[in-house]
Amino acid sequence: ARNALLGGLFFGGVGMWLFGSPSTLVFWLAIPINALWGIAGSAEQVFMTSRVGHDEQGELQGALGALRSVAMIGAPMIFAGIFAYFIRGGPSGIEFPAAPWYLAAALVFASIPVAWAVTKPAKAEVAPVEAA
Repeated sequence: ARNALLGGLFFGGVGMWLFGSPSTLVFWLAIPINALWGIAGSAEQVFMTSRVGHDEQGELQGALGALRSVAMIGAPMIFAGIFAYFIRGGPSGIEFPAAPWYLAAALVFASIPVAWAVTKPAKAEVAPVEAA
């Protein structure tokens, strides 16, 4: 599950990065690459559900649903705001319509080390050896 999570995030970041390309062909080729990001969602569920008790599964799913809803409301506003800002020339006067795609890619890539750290397999505890 760890490799699925990390791989899914990697492909999500690559897909977002490629979406920023000015080439229509590259944009279309990025769609199946970005679709592999969906693998990460299932792997995330495996890790999260294994860390809570059976009696807490409903609470976990409710919390995840609430967070996803907030993200689905906020993310398009942020994306559109960044896009609007940079098609007007931004602070330097240089137009950069790919800015929201590259920001999204950077955020997904930044999540990979976090996922790596929190999904490390637990080290087996070694029982102390008693002196004879």
